[in-house]
Amino acid sequence: MENSEKFFYLLYFILNFVCYILVITSQFKSIIYLPLSFHIVQIISSGLSLFFLRKIRNKPGYIEKDDELDDTEIKDIKNNTNLEYSPIIYYNLMPNNGCEKCQIIKLPLRSHHCPKCNKCVKGFDHHCWILAGCVGENNRFMFILFLLFQNISIFYSAYGVIKLMNRQLDELLIYILTLIFSVNCLFEIIFFFVFIYHIYLLITNQTTYEIFNEDQCPYLSIFTLERKKILAQRGIVINDNIRFRPFDSGFIKNISLYFKIIFHSQSSIKWNEMYFENLRTNYINLNCGDRAILNLNK
Repeated sequence: MENSEKFFYLLYFILNFVCYILVITSQFKSIIYLPLSFHIVQIISSGLSLFFLRKIRNKPGYIEKDDELDDTEIKDIKNNTNLEYSPIIYYNLMPNNGCEKCQIIKLPLRSHHCPKCNKCVKGFDHHCWILAGCVGENNRFMFILFLLFQNISIFYSAYGVIKLMNRQLDELLIYILTLIFSVNCLFEIIFFFVFIYHIYLLITNQTTYEIFNEDQCPYLSIFTLERKKILAQRGIVINDNIRFRPFDSGFIKNISLYFKIIFHSQSSIKWNEMYFENLRTNYINLNCGDRAILNLNK
């Protein structure tokens, strides 16, 4: 267990169970001042957040040597795609589009090497210091569930501190409780915005790595160029500043992709098929805040 992870678990128990810690270690003689609903929600939310945290640790979808695309898969993609219509295929099938460190010749689409884990990850999102590991294709949905229950737990922990502050306390203890409440609120704000951010990424089928390292993901810019070229052939001109989301197939399908992995109904997501399906579609998925959809057949 890394030092960062040890620090988080210590912080986790302090933030989530601060009320109980105060009751045990201070002049509070009992916990009757906290309503029953507090205990129920606090214990359930804290337990679930810890459950998901432990369940997703070191399970982002690391790629082994045997997981690389074989010649048969590459041949099938070539046979099922019009290369003249979509030159992006040439990039995706380049034999050197792999990882020298992991000695993988051809990585699946959206896979990237994590320098901290020193492994390649399917659907790589980011390396998380809380997990001391990566968030990827296999654990992304459960990572969001962890954030959800962690938000609920910290919120109720802050609520419990307020209930304790309402008692007749001496001035020093009030100051201590105020400091603890402020720290809880700070972390609640951080976890809340991280949760909202990852919800946005999930429903638009984007990753943190792709947003902040677009230059390291040529398939994003090439998709936009190819999509604009296809639309231009249909007489539709798109603003140069518009960026397309290659894997956005609507928020319901986007969520279901990751949801199915939890129940092992699919071992991995076929990003290549989705990529080319969206490239040839009659709909436009615009990466510009709200998701605008135009029916080109009208």
